[in-house]
Amino acid sequence: MLDPSAVDPVPRLRLSPAERAEGARELAGLLGPTRRRPVLLVPEAGMAVKLWPERRWKELVAILDGMGVPVAAVPQAGSLRRLAAVFADVARRGGVVVGGDTGPLRVAAASGARTVALFGPTLASRYGLGDPAAVHLQGLPDCPHRRPTAITTQVCWWHANCPLSATDPACMADIPVTAVAEAVVRSMS
Repeated sequence: MLDPSAVDPVPRLRLSPAERAEGARELAGLLGPTRRRPVLLVPEAGMAVKLWPERRWKELVAILDGMGVPVAAVPQAGSLRRLAAVFADVARRGGVVVGGDTGPLRVAAASGARTVALFGPTLASRYGLGDPAAVHLQGLPDCPHRRPTAITTQVCWWHANCPLSATDPACMADIPVTAVAEAVVRSMS
């Protein structure tokens, strides 16, 4: 019988040296010539209900730029291995990946990158990244419409029709930019 304590609960991706080198080239192309720890943003979510408002991303970029932190958005095109290689280079540089509760953020964690995950309709305590280098920020923790064990039956899930907000999913809009910026800075120290 397998000893459960012998199993690493955090998935890890193994990349070839060539993949890692390509990821380093791509990240350098996104950031330009910098030796500072980068922050890579994953603003897309695949589902509208998991999108942090665009204005919040812009505010976060302004805060990090003001601190001299190199920031770029992740390129969404291409293979998951290519994306993993870019994330692995963020990890190698001591940077952070920020995004919603999405597949790409899970790939970042599996690539060894520190992550700041933004959770809205799903509970971070249930669906969070198991990596100790992950920070989970939960929006609107007491949402009366959240169904932790049946997330796809939530009123907002499929079409992001939030009963608490006419503009954005209230749970995602509830995550303060300052809390995300602080989590990024803590993660890089």
